[in-house]
Order: sequence, then structure tokens, then C-alpha cells
Amino acid sequence: MKISQLSALSVLSFLLMACSNSSSTSSTSEEQTAQPVTESAPKSIGSPCELVSVADIKAVFSPQTEVDMEDKMLTYPTCKYAWKDGSFVDEKNIGGTKVKIVMPQEVMLVMVQNADANMFSQATAVYKDGVDLEEMGEKAIWSNQMHQLTFIKNGTMLHVNVSVANDNAINKEKAMAIANIASSNF
Repeated sequence: MKISQLSALSVLSFLLMACSNSSSTSSTSEEQTAQPVTESAPKSIGSPCELVSVADIKAVFSPQTEVDMEDKMLTYPTCKYAWKDGSFVDEKNIGGTKVKIVMPQEVMLVMVQNADANMFSQATAVYKDGVDLEEMGEKAIWSNQMHQLTFIKNGTMLHVNVSVANDNAINKEKAMAIANIASSNF
């Protein structure tokens, strides 16, 4: 038992030393060290929270209270921003009586990487009232019913769901502002 543990430890130590030696070797050639880097590698984005900050949310929506941010992994990486300052009031019909309910304002971003036009079409097939938006990404669509803008750019599809007002024009305008901020960070 001890021999197999020692063997495994020896192999692990050898691999660690080999990796650290290969990364620490440097070339003394002036030609290799003097070459400028002209292209940067594409950004690796692990969460849509990296695309839109709380400060961005505050700049677009001007909430009167603190904004909560929740970074979670559902089926795809998801970022949710929420605040409740009393400015979003919805009327519900409960038992024949109209009741006013103060709703939280919410913005949710769902990111799908390595997406293509087929995935975009499948994801937006549920938008019964979808309206194409030409000014955003490679393809974009807005749904009043879902309060959601979905666009694809550089192989990343982003769903931007905005529920901050009863007026869909406001939700759409704000979704477009958030989508522009997010897409500038791809």
C-alpha cells in the first residue's frame, strides 16, 4: 500500500517539476523576445456577469435602492440583477378584484457560447410576437410578451430579459442598452 502511494507521489512530483520547468524556460534569442504581440486571444467569458456590471445596471436603470446580483449556473451561465424601489407596480386580477402589487425590477442575462444560427432559431422559435432587430449583432430579435431580447455575435448568444416596467417600449429600450454593453465586452 505504501509503495503504491510513494509511486503515485513520485509520478505526481515528476509531472509537476516537468510542467514548471517547461513554463519557466525562456529563450535568450533577441528575435523571440523582441516580437510585439499584435493579436490578443479572444476573451474567455465564464459568466454573463463579466459582460455587464452592477455599475452598468445602475447607469442604465438609475435604481433608487441597492442592486442585488446573482451569478448562477442553470442550464447555461446566468446572471440576475434585481432591485425593488417601488417604481414598478403591476395590477393583478385576484378573485375579481384588481390588486396593485409592487414588483421587483429584474434583468436576467443567459449566455450560450459556441452558438450558431440554428441554435438561435431554435431558441427564438417561442417568440410568437418576435420582431427582428437589425442594429444588433449578427441576428437579434425582441419579444414584448417575453420581455426579452436575444442576439448572437461572434458565436455567443445572449438572452437579455428585462422586466422593469409595464411599458414594453421601456423594457425594450433598456434591454437594447444592456445588450449593447454586453456585446461590447465579447
